[in-house]
Amino acid sequence: MKTVIALLAASAAISMGGVPKKVPLSHYESLWTKSPITNPPTPVISNPSPSRLDDFALIGVTSLGDNQYRVTLIDKKAPEAERIYVSSDTPNPAYAIVKVNRTPGDAMSTTVTLRSGNDVRTIGFDPKFLTVAKPATPATPSAAPIPSNNSKIPRPRATVPTPTPGRP
Repeated sequence: MKTVIALLAASAAISMGGVPKKVPLSHYESLWTKSPITNPPTPVISNPSPSRLDDFALIGVTSLGDNQYRVTLIDKKAPEAERIYVSSDTPNPAYAIVKVNRTPGDAMSTTVTLRSGNDVRTIGFDPKFLTVAKPATPATPSAAPIPSNNSKIPRPRATVPTPTPGRP
């Protein structure tokens, strides 16, 4: 008899309750925006303002060891202008390296995050600025023309000084 009452109570509890429903994510929004433990999320800028860093392309990254890098940049608008070198071991008043992302085996996917004042941008390689210029051919001294026929060319003979008496 006691078992029947216990089963009746259990079935009543099951029929009265329901399947739990998933709580919407907005319920937890206060945890990730106003958490006393973590920093608040950085605001996402939907339309970034134009920056001087947008005019640069990466043309070289050199590892100096111990997570130190030297970066070479070129101005896209004036490629003939002087290149800009930014090093993480010597401070540059205009630019600073924030992070270097390198992919082993794929050098072209390397990106560098730079800071200029409050502006932070990620810069990568631009293939059109990485073309190798054809070296200027040096002027070679003109050699004697090679004859086209198969005749032998006489070689100049070395002259041997004739011995003089009394001199070794």
